Amino acid sequence: MASWESIFVICWLMVSLAIMAFEIFPVDFTMLGTVFTFVVLGIIDVKSATEGFANEGMLTVMVLFATSAAVASTGCLEPVRWLLTYSPKGQKPSTSLVLYKLFIPIGALSAFLNNTPIVAMFIPVLQETAAKLKISPSKLMLPLSYAAIFGGTCTLIGTSTNLVAFSLAKKMRPDEINNETFGLFALGVVGMPAFLAGALYVAHVGPTRLLPNRIAVNDTILNPREFLFLAKVGSSIAGKTIAAAKLRKLRDIFLVQIDRDGHVIPAPAPDTILGEGDILYFGGRVDAMDILRNIKGITIIPDEEQEIDLRRIKHENTIFEVIIANKSPLVGEKVADLKFRTKYNAAIIAVHRDGERLHQALGQTILEAGDVLLLIAPDTFLTSNLPDHKTFSMIRQMKKIPPPRSYITAGLTASFLISAIVVSTVANISLLVCAIVATAAMLLIKAVTPEEARNSLSWEVLIVVAASFGLGNAMSKSGAANMIADGLIAASKPTGDIGLMICVYVLTVILNAILTNNAAVAVVFPIIDAACTKQGLEFYPYLLILMMAGSADFATPIGYQCNLMVYAPGGYKFMDYFRFGLPLQVITGIVTIGVSASRRYWWLWTLILAIAVAIGIASSLGMSLLTSVLRRRSRADSEETLPPPAVHRKSSDEDKKPAWEIEEITTHK
Repeated sequence: MASWESIFVICWLMVSLAIMAFEIFPVDFTMLGTVFTFVVLGIIDVKSATEGFANEGMLTVMVLFATSAAVASTGCLEPVRWLLTYSPKGQKPSTSLVLYKLFIPIGALSAFLNNTPIVAMFIPVLQETAAKLKISPSKLMLPLSYAAIFGGTCTLIGTSTNLVAFSLAKKMRPDEINNETFGLFALGVVGMPAFLAGALYVAHVGPTRLLPNRIAVNDTILNPREFLFLAKVGSSIAGKTIAAAKLRKLRDIFLVQIDRDGHVIPAPAPDTILGEGDILYFGGRVDAMDILRNIKGITIIPDEEQEIDLRRIKHENTIFEVIIANKSPLVGEKVADLKFRTKYNAAIIAVHRDGERLHQALGQTILEAGDVLLLIAPDTFLTSNLPDHKTFSMIRQMKKIPPPRSYITAGLTASFLISAIVVSTVANISLLVCAIVATAAMLLIKAVTPEEARNSLSWEVLIVVAASFGLGNAMSKSGAANMIADGLIAASKPTGDIGLMICVYVLTVILNAILTNNAAVAVVFPIIDAACTKQGLEFYPYLLILMMAGSADFATPIGYQCNLMVYAPGGYKFMDYFRFGLPLQVITGIVTIGVSASRRYWWLWTLILAIAVAIGIASSLGMSLLTSVLRRRSRADSEETLPPPAVHRKSSDEDKKPAWEIEEITTHK
C-alpha cells in the first residue's frame, strides 16, 4: 500500500513541474524549494537534501565553466572560424558541404567544452559565413545548435546533464557504475553513431524546404536592420548647416529628422542650420555605428538621457545586440524607468522591433518580448550575462571571435585542456582533479582572469545539479519512484525490455521539452533505477538512454538553451523546430535504443554511419566542384557572345543632358 510520503512526493512533484513549465518561478529556485519542503516534512534529512552541493559531478561542472571561458578568450577557436568562412576564390560550396563543415568541428568542440558559449561565439561567425556565401542564416543557425547538442553526447563532460546522471548512478549503483566501468568516452558508444546520423540528416535534409529559407530577424547583409539613433548637437557644430557639419550623404546611415524644442523638422534640407541642443534622429544599420564615431560635435543619447560620446568608445567598451526573452523582467517596462545602466553596467542606445526601427523617444519606449536592444557595454558584459537566460534569449557581440592574445598562450591553453582529458582517460585520475589542475595552469598564464572565471559560472545550472540529488533521495526513500516505475513496467510489458527503453526515452524527451534537461534527468533517474531493480535488468544501457534523451531536444526551442539562442538569429518560428527537429528526434531515438540494446556491435553502427557520412561529404564536394566548373563555363560562353565595345566618339550637348530630358525631347519630336 502506498504511504502518504510517496503520494505527497508525487503530488508535490506534479505541482513543481507545472511551476517550472509555466516559468512561474525559476527552475533552480523551484527545485531547491521542493527539496527543502521534503526536509521540513521529514521525508528526507538535511544531509540527504544538501549532499549534491559537495558532489564531485557538480564541482566538475563548475570548474569546466571556467575552462571553457579560458579556451574562448584566448582565441583557440579561430581556426574553426577560418574553416567555416573559407571557400576557394570563385567557388561557392553547396549548402550540404557547408553544413558538414559546420556540424563536424562544432560537434568536436562541444564534446569537451560547454555548449552555450560555443553557440554564442559562433552565431556572428555563421552570419558572416551566410553573407559571404549568400546562404540564408536560417539554413545554418539551427544546425549550429544541433551540432552542439550532438557533440555534447559523445563524452561524459560534453554537457552537465551527463555529469548529473553519472553522479547519481555512482551514488545509487557504485558497483555497476564507477570511474572504471564508465570512463570519459563511455557515452560515445551511443553518442558517436547518433552524432553521425545527425550529421547525415542535417547536411542532406537541411537544404530542403523542411529547414526554412527565411531571412533572419537580425541578418544585416540580406536584410540590413536599421536602428534609430538619437544624438544631441554640441556647441562645436551649432550654427553650421547640415552639409557643413558633414551630416549629409553618410554611408549606411542618414538623418531622419531634427527635434528642436519640441518642433520636429522632418527630412531636413542640407542647408538647414543646426542649433545647440537640437536632437538629431539618425536611421541606419548597426554596422554603421563607427561612422558616428568620427563626427565631431554630436553625442548619442542612450536609455537614461545621459549622453555618450562615441569617439570615446574604444577598447574598454563594445557594442552588443541582445534579444529580450519571453519571460524577461524587462518586458512591459519603460526604458527610462529600468535603471539599466546600474543593473547591467550597459547603456541602451537603440531598440528594434519586428524587423523595423522604432520612431519614438528611446526613454519612453515600453519593451516587449523579442525586442532587439543595441547596447554599449564593457567586454565583460557577454560573460557576465550568458548564464542569465531569463533576461536575454541571445547576446551578440558586434565583433568576430577575438584573435589569440598570443599564439603561445592559445597553444598552452589548448595543450592544458588536451592533457587533462588524456591523463584522466589513460591514468584513470578523477576528472575533477585534472580539470582543476588545467584551469589553475590557465589562470597562471593569464589565459583567463579570476573575474572572467567567476563570471563564467552559471549558478542556475549548478543549483539545479546540486538539488537533483536531494530530489532523487526524496523519490527513492518515500517510495514514489517505485510507484511510477510500476506504472512504467506495466505500460511496457507487452513489448518487453525494448518497450521499457522506448518508454524511458519518450518520458525523458517530453520532460526535457517542458523543463530543463538537468531537471528532467533528476526526475527520471530514480524511476529507471527502481524499474531496473524490480525487473532485474542491467542498468548500464538505461543510463546511456537517459543521458542521450536528456540532451536530445530538437523539436522545440524551449527545451534546450542552444535552441533558444538561435531562435532570433535564424528568424525561426516555433513550428520550424517541430517540422525539422521531430524527424531527427525519432532518428536519434532509434539509434540510441538500437545501439544500447546491442552495444556489443556499437562499432558496426559507427562504421556504417561513418561510411555514409564519408560518401555524403564526397558527393557534396563533387557537386560543389561540378557547379563551379559549369558556372565558369557559362561565364566564358556569355563573354564570347558579348557585342564588341562601342566606338568612342566626341560627346555632344545632347549627350550631356539627363536621360529623362533626352527622352522627353525625343517624345516631343
